[in-house]
Amino acid sequence: MQIITADDTLVEYQKKMSHNRKVRAQAKAVLQRAKEAGIPEKYMRINKESFIPLVDNYYHNDVNKLVNSIYDDPLKLLKKEFIVIDGGDVQQRKSAGFAVLFRLIACDQRGMHWENSKLAHQLQSLKVFGTGEASGRNDITEICRNVGILFISECSQGDFRPNFETGRFYDEILSYRDDYRKPTIISFTNPLPSGDVALNSENAMIDLERFGQYIGIISKSHKKTDDERFFTIRVKENGRK
Repeated sequence: MQIITADDTLVEYQKKMSHNRKVRAQAKAVLQRAKEAGIPEKYMRINKESFIPLVDNYYHNDVNKLVNSIYDDPLKLLKKEFIVIDGGDVQQRKSAGFAVLFRLIACDQRGMHWENSKLAHQLQSLKVFGTGEASGRNDITEICRNVGILFISECSQGDFRPNFETGRFYDEILSYRDDYRKPTIISFTNPLPSGDVALNSENAMIDLERFGQYIGIISKSHKKTDDERFFTIRVKENGRK
């Protein structure tokens, strides 16, 4: 018969307190990385129960399986080169994108968010913006290439101006990230073409000179069901059950 002494109780208490301190420190570090990545505070605590209603259950056969894979198996998600989000409205897409970004940041990763209109504007400008870390489009390209997790939100055709080599810069960023298996989350303002939607085929960005090869490939990702690089999430229209 084992006798539990006061010393044993003290040791267990000290272990518990040490564990709790470690958990608090880890949580604080994740929140700090989320803040540095540009995740607004309102999107930092989207749990499974909040994520499930975002997903289009008409498009995805098993919503629970999809959401569980994000929250319970993020290391597998980290092996996906492109996490593509479309459908719904801007609020649903931002909620889904930031939730995925936060979940991946929690895996000891650094992240960054760019609204596509701002990123495209910077990459299309011949001017140097300020004197800080991202002082020109070459610097911005370098930063976007190397960050652990990159989230480009609200990508639309109107963001890309012809004859500004924008597609070349996007290809430089996305090709490098693809080669080195750095996950890129990208959301599109319009539903992308897929097997069940024939009317939106014009939303695929197939002008490679304007959008670049990678944006063209990614905008057709819903048709590439056998391509292991892609993880697609279609969110549903606001208010639809």
